[in-house]
Amino acid sequence: MKHFLFILVLILTTPALIFAQNFKIGDLVTNSDGSKGIVFYINADRTDGWMVALSDLQTNNWGLSDHITNINSHSLPNELLEEIDGFANTGLIRGYHFSNGYSASYGAGIVDYEKGWYIPTAGQLMKLCSVLDKVNDKLSLAGGSRLQLKPYFSSSEASYSAQVWAVDFGNSSHDWGGQFETHYKNESACFRAVRNIIFSKAPTIADINIPDSFCEGEPLHLQVPTTQFADSQGWQISSDENFTEPIAYNGQNIDFSFDGWFIRYFASNEFGTVYSNIIQINILPAPFIGEIQGETHYYYTDFGEFDYFIEPVEGAYLYDWSIDNPDWTLSSSSQSPSCTLGIRSNGVGTLTLKVHSECGVSERHLVIHHDLLPDLIIFPNPTRADFTIRLWGMKGDCVIQIFDVTGRLIDTLKADAVVNGTDVPYSLKYKAGAMYLVRIANNNYTITRKVVKWEP
Repeated sequence: MKHFLFILVLILTTPALIFAQNFKIGDLVTNSDGSKGIVFYINADRTDGWMVALSDLQTNNWGLSDHITNINSHSLPNELLEEIDGFANTGLIRGYHFSNGYSASYGAGIVDYEKGWYIPTAGQLMKLCSVLDKVNDKLSLAGGSRLQLKPYFSSSEASYSAQVWAVDFGNSSHDWGGQFETHYKNESACFRAVRNIIFSKAPTIADINIPDSFCEGEPLHLQVPTTQFADSQGWQISSDENFTEPIAYNGQNIDFSFDGWFIRYFASNEFGTVYSNIIQINILPAPFIGEIQGETHYYYTDFGEFDYFIEPVEGAYLYDWSIDNPDWTLSSSSQSPSCTLGIRSNGVGTLTLKVHSECGVSERHLVIHHDLLPDLIIFPNPTRADFTIRLWGMKGDCVIQIFDVTGRLIDTLKADAVVNGTDVPYSLKYKAGAMYLVRIANNNYTITRKVVKWEP
């Protein structure tokens, strides 16, 4: 049996590129994915900055007019200068539209978010507007399109949820360059994506945490730790705590054979590699119920009390026995792997056991027949070729014979039957369409049934 550990990867960090510290505003940056941008902002200590894409996005649609869940709303322009996390805003906008089934082309939806591009906040747009002339000249030299002297949508929501903040690049009436404006979300404006740049830093990584143990087949939701300045990152597993021979883990299934192994996360760039804390994988098996044992002869000559039991199940905290025949009685304890069945009349009943553990509930069933004559069932009947011979109420060695309509024996099979039902598959694939006879015999009984093969 295969057992799997599922790990759900949730990306929490802003994809960014690490560059040397010799960039300046107006420089053309070529990213590792081939995309390009013009640097328009570098912070005072030169640890990070932003680049702007070479062309506008091919949409003027902001999206739904609803309030975006968890996004900050602003009523005063001065507040906007402090909001600079457009990547987070864009993620919230995309998530809200996706959860509401919005499929039209809109700014946050078509931006190449997975590669780190996003819709800037109004504060970021204003910083771009403050160096508009220099950036536009560089955009022209790089073969891009100049920023238009028009309003550009931001990812900053206004206090009125149907509106969003924009920056008019054609209005420089303020010291900071452009003009903050509120626009209704269903109006049209331009979009230009930006992307983060990180300068010359070794990667950092937070710790990971998972439960002490978990159940086989149960998804294990591992949250990717917060990392910064990483060119590459991912999971590793190893059979030893020193990770002598680590194996890369790519987000697919971890086989049950890795139970007891160790897992960690790494982040690296040209300045080095760092690792998270190490956690041991501990997989608990789902409860396995062995065969229900007890009275082996199902044709009771007398009514009475009959005991049934299973081998105790490791980790079980509840044994739930039941019988579906209302004329029979059942005596059991929730802490016991055995029960006593009181049979007071002829009939059939299904004895069911549900075993509860912290890793779920497993079931086992046993059909019990009291004073039931044996039977032979054939299905499907008629058949095109393949059918099943079901033996009821027989036990031990049985001989199955197949005859054609003239009584000629065409095949003989043997089966080791169990009383509560044995299925034997058979095929008339290479036989002519006609009626055939199926005969079953053991030491006590002989039963014959007809089966018809039809050809369309």
